[in-house]
Amino acid sequence: MSAQTATATAPAPDGEAAYLALVAKILADGEPRATRNATTFSVFGERLAFDLRKGFPLLTTKRIYTRAVVEELLWFLRGHTDARLLAEKGVHIWDGNTTREFLDAQGLTDYPAGECGPIYGFQWRAFGGAYPSRDGGVDQIRYVLNELAHNPGSRRILFSGWNPQQMSKMTLPPCHILYQFYLSERDGLSCQMVARSQDVMLGTPFNIASTALLTHLFAAVLHVPVKEVILIAGDAHIYDAHVAGAETQLARSPMAALPRLNIRREPPARDASVDEKILWLETLSNDDIEFVGYECHPAIRMPMIA
Repeated sequence: MSAQTATATAPAPDGEAAYLALVAKILADGEPRATRNATTFSVFGERLAFDLRKGFPLLTTKRIYTRAVVEELLWFLRGHTDARLLAEKGVHIWDGNTTREFLDAQGLTDYPAGECGPIYGFQWRAFGGAYPSRDGGVDQIRYVLNELAHNPGSRRILFSGWNPQQMSKMTLPPCHILYQFYLSERDGLSCQMVARSQDVMLGTPFNIASTALLTHLFAAVLHVPVKEVILIAGDAHIYDAHVAGAETQLARSPMAALPRLNIRREPPARDASVDEKILWLETLSNDDIEFVGYECHPAIRMPMIA
């Protein structure tokens, strides 16, 4: 076999190796771009895949703040938009985008500090509805769960956070804009998430874990196994302020084993109504979610750029 043939047939890296390869690619080949909030180094149209059967895809080359992953996802699933609810639980990832100064700069002078407008959770649970009442909105989570339970072969099992009609009311347009689910009788549940923009050092590791957790939670209420999560990134970038952190992370080797997710709270029965399934999702807490055997390198401090 020639070297050329071997290169052509070599499998692409997956999991954390693929993530690190993307970081290295951006550092080597990323285009410098002046953006609204900082200079970035950027590439376009990247794909990352994670086999959930091998373990839960928390990065091991730096510590991931799992409480923030869990609390934010549950906040979305409840349809909440008040970042103060997260701050009360010690999760401050939305603080920078909801200060009085930030809101006023966006023209959202009538919002109290902490309010995000009709962002992710609002669109997930009341797409297009009147804000903040939700009147007339579409509950996309209900739709997806109902389709997975009763029409699993559908090619329309997806939900979206991208709503141009309400963009001006959001403190920040959604970065992860589309989630599509595929339920295989043979292999279980997979999810493909599409993001228009990926802060690769801070956002992407978080989005990997959040998408995996969402897939696990849906699989739990459906009583099916999980298979895979796939992330499609449009503008995948590293901020100039994150370059040193990226280099530190690339110097580390991934741990041999991934953690396992344990959902401590029993889901409703397989034949439970969609209402019961949604109630279970809405009433989960961080205490119900456990990451077993998570071993990792130390955290890497990098600034959150709003």
